[in-house]
Amino acid sequence: GVYRLLQDLADGGGLSRFCEETLGPLLDYDAGHSTSLVRTLEVYLEHDSNMASAARHLYVHYNTLRYRLEQISALTGGLDRHPTSRMAMSIAIHGLKVLNRPSA
Repeated sequence: GVYRLLQDLADGGGLSRFCEETLGPLLDYDAGHSTSLVRTLEVYLEHDSNMASAARHLYVHYNTLRYRLEQISALTGGLDRHPTSRMAMSIAIHGLKVLNRPSA
């Protein structure tokens, strides 16, 4: 299904560009600051944007998650800046898996 489509994009190089365009600021920030904002975003999206559930899964305080999401929004231009922005971020996170680039 989706992973086959992502692999086809990866073979042509488009997936890597898409992931970089979508998550580049977060990947750079994580690398430069030893943080895990991409992983935080991944868990948040996996939990249907339920902050309490995502915080429990990450073993962090709710306010810590809220702060991280604020950082993510600042770096990406906002999770809700466009109706498809969350979808694009989710696809890019799955794309990192296809490219064997861990999110954390």
